[in-house]
Amino acid sequence: MPKATKSRKPANAANALFTPANYINGAWKKKGDGSFNTVVDKYLGKELAQIPHATAAQMEEAIAAAYASRAVVQKLSAGERSDKLEALAKLIENRADKLAMLIVQEGGKPIGYAKGEIARCVTTVRTAAAEALRFSGEITPIDFGAGAGKTAFTKRFPIGVIGAITPFNFPLNLVLHKVAPAMAVGCPVVLKPAPQAPLSAFALAAMMEEIGWPKGAFSVLLCAKPCGGIVGEGRAHRDAQLHRKRQSGLAFESDLRQEKSSA
Repeated sequence: MPKATKSRKPANAANALFTPANYINGAWKKKGDGSFNTVVDKYLGKELAQIPHATAAQMEEAIAAAYASRAVVQKLSAGERSDKLEALAKLIENRADKLAMLIVQEGGKPIGYAKGEIARCVTTVRTAAAEALRFSGEITPIDFGAGAGKTAFTKRFPIGVIGAITPFNFPLNLVLHKVAPAMAVGCPVVLKPAPQAPLSAFALAAMMEEIGWPKGAFSVLLCAKPCGGIVGEGRAHRDAQLHRKRQSGLAFESDLRQEKSSA
């Protein structure tokens, strides 16, 4: 179980795949509320990284940035969104071995299972890239009765900001199950990964930065319970967020008992 501790020098060298900081509005934030989430190697018991717990103000910044980025993301053409997803898939493929080892360390999986997860990640992202080109609507002929000479059609629009909470057992693929479809249709995402295994999500943030995904349209942060409500935990914060109507959807795949005990 992750611990909230004072920062100290990690026992191992920093992993080149991620920065030990929250990724908020296109910037890596190494300072938080003063406490840290310690992630350990599940096989060796050694510290892999310490991620600062974000403050309530930082969570607010992430939500505000996501809301402000809607117009920018939605102006991307379907082809541009698909191309970004294809670029992300290629990065995952190129870093497959390193990402798999990161999953082994933070998630405690055998290497074969971890490599299998990375292969599924590539499939997830490429499926989303294809769906970006099919995100449209339906045409229904109503050329009869009062509808004579007319055609009805529907058009789909991105719903808006998505708050995402993900579990520890597939620390990258289940993140991509939320993020890739949102990218495909033009929805910004604020992600809170599982505190037991969040490093793959921060590696994803680095790749999103590399492919040039719009600033503010993807943030990843860990937080203690008081500020977690903005992406789904804590009644007062959740009610306040719904009242502001800036977060349009919640993608949740976790265990409430796990979230409560690890915050």
